[in-house]
Amino acid sequence: MNDALERETALRTAFLESACQGDDELRREVESLLESEAEIGNFIETPVFRIHGDTQPLAVGQRVGAYQVLRELGRGGMGSVYLAERADKEFEQRVALKVVRRGMDTDEIVRRFRSERQILAHLDHPNIAKLFDGGTTEDGRPYFVMEHVEGRPIDEYCDDRKLSVRERLELFRRVCSAVHFAHQNLIVHRDLKPGNILVTADGIPKLLDFGIAKLLDPGEEAFALTRLGVRPMTPDYASPEQVRGEAITTASDVYSLGVLLYLLLTGHPPYRPARRDPESLAKEICEKDPLRPSSVIRQVGEARRPDGTAVELTPESVSQVREGEPQLLKKRLEGDLDNIVLMAMSKDPQRRYASADQLSNDIERHLEGWPVVARKDTLGYRARKFVSRHKGGVAVAALVLLLIVGFSIAMTILWQRAVREQRRATSISEFLQKLFTISDPSESRGETITAREMLDEGVKAIEGDLESQPELRAEMMETMGRVYQSLGLYKRARPLLESSLRLRRQELGNDDLRVASTLHNLANVVRGMGENEEAEPLIQEALRIQRSQGETQNIDYASGLTNLGTLLRARGELDKAEDLLEEGLAIKRSLPDVDPADIAGSLNNLGSFHQTRGHYPKAEQFFKDALAIRQELAQGQLDPDVATSLNNVGSVRQDLGDLPGAEAYYLKALEIRRKLFGDRSSEVARSLSNVGQVRLLQGDATAAEKYLRQALSIADENPDVTLPQRAVYLRHLATALVALGKPAEGEALARESLGILQRKPDHWRFSDTESVLGACLAAQGQFQEAEPLLIRSYAALAKDEGEGASHAPEALQRIINLYTAWGKPEQAAAYRAKLASGG
Repeated sequence: MNDALERETALRTAFLESACQGDDELRREVESLLESEAEIGNFIETPVFRIHGDTQPLAVGQRVGAYQVLRELGRGGMGSVYLAERADKEFEQRVALKVVRRGMDTDEIVRRFRSERQILAHLDHPNIAKLFDGGTTEDGRPYFVMEHVEGRPIDEYCDDRKLSVRERLELFRRVCSAVHFAHQNLIVHRDLKPGNILVTADGIPKLLDFGIAKLLDPGEEAFALTRLGVRPMTPDYASPEQVRGEAITTASDVYSLGVLLYLLLTGHPPYRPARRDPESLAKEICEKDPLRPSSVIRQVGEARRPDGTAVELTPESVSQVREGEPQLLKKRLEGDLDNIVLMAMSKDPQRRYASADQLSNDIERHLEGWPVVARKDTLGYRARKFVSRHKGGVAVAALVLLLIVGFSIAMTILWQRAVREQRRATSISEFLQKLFTISDPSESRGETITAREMLDEGVKAIEGDLESQPELRAEMMETMGRVYQSLGLYKRARPLLESSLRLRRQELGNDDLRVASTLHNLANVVRGMGENEEAEPLIQEALRIQRSQGETQNIDYASGLTNLGTLLRARGELDKAEDLLEEGLAIKRSLPDVDPADIAGSLNNLGSFHQTRGHYPKAEQFFKDALAIRQELAQGQLDPDVATSLNNVGSVRQDLGDLPGAEAYYLKALEIRRKLFGDRSSEVARSLSNVGQVRLLQGDATAAEKYLRQALSIADENPDVTLPQRAVYLRHLATALVALGKPAEGEALARESLGILQRKPDHWRFSDTESVLGACLAAQGQFQEAEPLLIRSYAALAKDEGEGASHAPEALQRIINLYTAWGKPEQAAAYRAKLASGG
């Protein structure tokens, strides 16, 4: 029995015929035991929770969160995957619902999910299936909601369509692009394998479970978790450091990509130990070098599909689905591809490619006939690569000699440039590896490191590790600043972008397009902080640089025009604002490959412009057009831009007097923002404030107070909420308290709000809040003190040419209320007539 087990399936039949020597009963007994062994597998070593964790699969029609199960798609080491759809019919959306098996630290997983979800929500790449949502089932199992991808595993897709080596390499490069994008966003996959890379019928690869592997790894002792099946890792594709339980970095994913490339090119796994137990496989991964791809295709072996079926591998069967003949395939793999694969799979992480992008670039160099990083650079090698690209010109020997000499000089220059780029990529890789290493328990002293803390550590690393490379340092600062900006952490983003701008001015001068890029990004952050006056000169300078370089027919320039138009709209320069907004939209629509999301952004800004002018039906149409585009792009997924558009439509419905309709839009935006950003984010606070305001206008001051206090509490505990925004929440809550008969408490809040806004007393928000303070005083009978405040603030709002004018009717009504309560009907009537005539 043991001797039979040690032999491969394809060789067992011959062995049994010889060993049983014609004893049919003995042979049948042994074959029965072998079948039982295959079914049982590692039963004794499997933890009890893993055997029984999914014994009760979800039923068809069962509801999990906002989703309803349609059918089971499959089961794996982490649990079961189901096809599901939205149960509440809010969106037409089908998703993949992954339910993690029992036995994991559920509270820890969910806590980590919530802390990382905001980063993962922005992991937007055409080759990455998005992670939407997560939570726990009623029986306490964690679940994740992901984009549902209809496709085949990448190895099966390539074999079914008999893709050539070139076609496989081009498909693989798209996978590398997705992995590199995730690494730039501080996410390591940790479980790259064919089953996690599906290719659609249109030939588009989609990476699954990005970020989930990171979320499900609580950082405990690695190999023990691997044996229990808890650590997200597939041993056949795991790196040596992953198997040994060492820190996982971007280099680990590069190794897994190397294993995947090995499989796509040869059909064979790189390691095939005599025994398939975990210890033997781990020993080979850590100690044994795999055969070169061009050599392994000459062997006979066996591969197993995910469904357990065995596939015999022969030189002929492998070649037939690639290059046709074994000899042709061997020749195709020899040299560059052998070296590229083995460099990616180096045991030493430092000897691998510095990034997935560098691996992809080396493949591109091979496909274009250029020297590759994985091959030692010699004159002979460069000459051969040259000849392979210029076969026609090699006919004349003398010409060839001259060309080779000239080519060698040119290639030396190009190679030096490539070396510089390699060093740059290496620096980025080392920086990211160091950043990810802080989550290792030995570095973090057992503490769980969140994505936010990892970003903060990254900022410190930039200051210390990249001091000698100012250009790279500026680039990394801008990247980190944009990540903070995407999370709404403007106070952390601003100093990074300011430092990046300073370094780029020093290194590149004041007229470089990269300086313009940083100016635009810094302006966006400054605007997010409510500092419109400071943002305007930044945008103006960026646009000047772009005009001086002739770079005006592109999305960056168009976006700059749109942003400047938005600032002028808020300041009341409406004619100039309209011209800029329409010019920006026209440029975007003229671009051949414009992203519809950019069109939606311009439509949204034009909606805000017409809302400011009081053209509410026209504004609503622009807002709804933007919403339709964003909903189509989101395809039923949770999307922050959809939430913004819902909020905008709600605001114009409020202006049109449709308060129930406005509230419905506001609540939809609130739901999306809560799921995307968590309950205590600044975006959620904005939505809570909007709902509170519309409830107050509907006469439900009690509900309004509840929503507004929630918004203010988020602002009080969140240092990244800007002061002007906190002043708005204070003002709104003061208004609600007056309606509830608590004017003294409202007065204190209104005065606190004015204290924040007093640095800009000419801004309409200062006058608006001053009017609210007057209402608080009037409600307490302090009429003489309230009168000048109310009259002065109304006059300022009435003459404002921007957004302030829309608040003048409220201020006028407060004056009417003052004189009515004061017993001065003649004055009240005069202002009532003014209100009736439109102010």
